[in-house]
Amino acid sequence: MSIHVCEDGSKVDILNDLIPYIKYKGYQPVQVLTHYLIPSDGLNIDENSPRYKAANTKYPLIAIEKDDLFKLVDGRHRLKKLMNERQMTCSVYFITEDELNLFKRVL
Repeated sequence: MSIHVCEDGSKVDILNDLIPYIKYKGYQPVQVLTHYLIPSDGLNIDENSPRYKAANTKYPLIAIEKDDLFKLVDGRHRLKKLMNERQMTCSVYFITEDELNLFKRVL
């Protein structure tokens, strides 16, 4: 299960809530320069970890635009792998902060 922990401590279930919502809304990913994406908890990822090794960069990341920045909601390991592979752009689904808030809960 892929859970995103929000800045306020609440959580969003990415696989069961957010991805089905994005598909239902018909959102299409857009190409973004990788260095414009900001993960809330940084990119301090062990490149030998199973999650990093299993990260599949063919799947789009998910981000919100907040305060003129693109804040990553899902895809931290994929972003790190893309950067390590020197990929200049990546596919990203954008949602609003209000949409993200629809799925926040204490799990």
